[in-house]
Amino acid sequence: MSRLHRRKKICFGLFVLLDIFFAAFAPAQSPCAQELAAANQRYGDGDFTGAITAIQRCLEKTEVAAPEKITAYALLTRIYIAVEDTAQARRAALQLLAIAPNYQPDANDSPEFNNLVDALKKQRRPPPTTPVVKPKKSGKKWWWIGGAAATTAGAAAIILSRNEPRKQTDTGFTNPPPRP
Repeated sequence: MSRLHRRKKICFGLFVLLDIFFAAFAPAQSPCAQELAAANQRYGDGDFTGAITAIQRCLEKTEVAAPEKITAYALLTRIYIAVEDTAQARRAALQLLAIAPNYQPDANDSPEFNNLVDALKKQRRPPPTTPVVKPKKSGKKWWWIGGAAATTAGAAAIILSRNEPRKQTDTGFTNPPPRP
């Protein structure tokens, strides 16, 4: 077996191992994403019942990511608008806004969809609140602080005003020489 042949086998083996490694750790498409793709296709084909069923299957799954829920409820709202079921469209849009309160419709969406989402967003906004005025606190705290300061000042004055003779202590330093 030649060296070139051996190198080719090693390189091929490394490529196979890398392929297996990347295939094992590559993010797989979630089952909900597959259902949403099928629902979107059915919506485009005009099969609204099939699209609704696919979306409902997606939303019934556990651990559906928030972006997938947003896509599902937005598509569900568009479908119900298309079949002129305003009550269901409203429910789906409310679910959409519950997940993403700041959802912005696409400019390419139908005016009905945009108007419904905008109207529901306006309804969901809480009314402006009036500022809370805190009641004035009494000045009792300052009385306590002032009283403590006065007591401390009085004690210091008493201690300093005693008529005790001061003791001369020898610090060990001599007086400096006189100036020339």
